[in-house]
This record gives sequence, structure tokens and C-alpha cells, in this order.
Amino acid sequence: MTVTPEVLLLENIHPAANEVFERHGYVVHTRSHALSEDELIEAVQGKTLLGVRSNTNVTEKVLGNAPDLLAVGAFCIGTNQIDLLAAAERGVAAFNAPYSNTRSVVELVIGEIIALARRLPEKTQKMHAGVWDKSAQGSHEVRGRTLGIVGYGNIGTQLGNVAEALGFRVILFLIVLSGLLYYVKKKVWARVGGEARDAGWDVVRGPVPESTSGGGVGVVHGHHEALGALGRTLPVERG
Repeated sequence: MTVTPEVLLLENIHPAANEVFERHGYVVHTRSHALSEDELIEAVQGKTLLGVRSNTNVTEKVLGNAPDLLAVGAFCIGTNQIDLLAAAERGVAAFNAPYSNTRSVVELVIGEIIALARRLPEKTQKMHAGVWDKSAQGSHEVRGRTLGIVGYGNIGTQLGNVAEALGFRVILFLIVLSGLLYYVKKKVWARVGGEARDAGWDVVRGPVPESTSGGGVGVVHGHHEALGALGRTLPVERG
């Protein structure tokens, strides 16, 4: 007897995924929300594939109680919600969609920068209050401005490309894992040996902290004062 494979999709994954799976003979089960560990163990029974987003944790306990599971798909950027080691030990493939919203985030960041530079939030608030403020004082073009990017992954690199096309001077901060080289083509700002440098390096290597947990927040807060009164920080990280 042929067993029809089943897939469980959680957290309002786009209906297009349902159509693809059904077209390939899967029975699709959907939930609009994330599940707790015990709820997920119960729901994943008999399922061949599991699709999650950021709020469902696929733990070792879940994987150990899902004998039919072949793969877990994270319909989002990261895989930190999946116990990758436990999945590998059980032969369960785990994958993500690292480029799924890269361009969306880049355009959002550029839009926010322009809105801040042009003081649009302030002008909008006055307009809603019935004040027609025609003054351009304090409003500026973004061309020629300096954009610092903390982290230079998929989103950071594309943001740098788009920003340079608009006339920004792009500098960046990144931590390089020991034994790996991070090649970049842009000007790099990094802290090496306690000394801040701004140079056109092609390769950046530096000491790695014992823990990088929350490191991005520390970098932003630690250098916020150096931006001065006109500087702005836009938190656009995943977490």
C-alpha cells in the first residue's frame, strides 16, 4: 500500500507553498501560529516534512519523537530555532531561505534613511496637526553622506551596493571567524588591536571575542556617541 506523504506548515507560511506541495502529491496540514514543544511533537507525528518560521523551536526532543521526519524547512533567514546538530545526527535535512527578504530589508533601510534625512516623520506629524511647514532647514540629501553597516552578510552587502549607487560613502564593521577570510571590495572600518582604522583593506582579520552573543548591540551602543548629534542608528537585525 502506498503511503501519501504529509507536510506540516506552521506560522502562516505563504499559501504558494501549499500549492507546490499538493502539486507534488503531499497532504498539507497548516497552523496559523507557532507550537510549543509538546504541541509540535504531537502535530509532527506521521509528517515527512515540517515547515516553520522564526517562532517555532525544533528541539532535540521534537526531532527524537518524529521518526517519519525527513526534512525541516525554515521559511525565514536563520536556522537558530532548529537544533541542527540533533537534526544531522538523525539524518534530518534542515534548510533556510537566506535571500528571501534581503531586498525588502535593503529597500526599507534606504527608505528610512531618506525619511530621516528629509525629516519626514516630523513634517508628517505637523501636517496631521494642520501645520503647513515649508521650511527645509535641517533636511538634507543623502548623497555624500556616510553609511556605516554593522555586519556584512547577505543584507549588508546588498545594502552597501544600493547605498553606493545613491552616492553614500559606505564603511562597515564585521567580525571575522578564526581561520576564515572575509573578502570585501569596499572601505572597511574595524577595530583591530584596540586601534580604530579606516582604510581600503581587501582582507580584514581580527581577534574574535569569546562570545558574540549580543555583539551587534554592543557595537551599536558603544559607538553611538561617536556619531554626534546628526548621527542616526537604524536597528535592522533579525532579532
